[in-house]
Amino acid sequence: MDLVLSGSLDRNQISKALASLQKANTKTVNNVDLTGVTFAQPYGMVLLLQLFGYLSITNDILLPNNKILSYMARANFFSLVQKYAYLDDNILRIMDQTVKDDGNKSLLEITRIEDNSDIKKTVQAVFDQAYNILKYELLYDDDDVSSFLSLLIELLQNIPRHSESYGYVCAQRYHFPKSDLRYISVCISDKGIGIKESLTPTHGNYMSVWDDSVAINLAVLEGESSKSRGGLGYKGAREIVKKFSGTLYVRSGTADIFIKENGIPVINGGLPFFPGTQIEIILPQKND
Repeated sequence: MDLVLSGSLDRNQISKALASLQKANTKTVNNVDLTGVTFAQPYGMVLLLQLFGYLSITNDILLPNNKILSYMARANFFSLVQKYAYLDDNILRIMDQTVKDDGNKSLLEITRIEDNSDIKKTVQAVFDQAYNILKYELLYDDDDVSSFLSLLIELLQNIPRHSESYGYVCAQRYHFPKSDLRYISVCISDKGIGIKESLTPTHGNYMSVWDDSVAINLAVLEGESSKSRGGLGYKGAREIVKKFSGTLYVRSGTADIFIKENGIPVINGGLPFFPGTQIEIILPQKND
């Protein structure tokens, strides 16, 4: 089958793609068709990247228009996807021509996290760029920036600590539609064991009767973790999105949870399976 993505490359589009794969009962994809993609968000790019590592993709990427293609190249998508997919000469040429602006305060390019050595290598770059976005683009004060960066680094450290696999981080500042107000979208994702299995050390006797929605509820809303006392960064994530009227989305296995601007959580189970844990945090510009 072909995997066709269109419109905004975001979590809704990725969910539709996973549903299509489940319906076809296959992990084999001939082509990934991006010709209809008109916008790309961190979550969409990171999850698409991880889909390449999860599926058996045997042929080609059909390209979006040059504007989206150039943006995805600047975001480091194609550099990382080379490990999983054939890139034709057009993509390679655009990658070569793409100039990355180290002074860009609106983009934290997709960064791979695999072990603690990656954390040490990338934390400063992630810290600097996320600081630029929060401080100068969203107008957060130093205490708020420090709180969020501490949360971000804890979530990054959880990738080698809990997932037993690799993961990615990416962030982008955007404008709200028809508004001068800005927001940041941050995605932290891994392809590891997932929340349910990560709770096994402290809740092993219950794992056989739990599903992923129960595990997400325990981890995100009740603060349970693989440690004897709280962790995983979800408490900090809930607190910061509540403080700034942001949103938090967490997906793991076959379930997800979406905490809206009003703080009300919505949990869904029975989703198409995808390994690991995916987190999206959206924070709006500070508006005093």
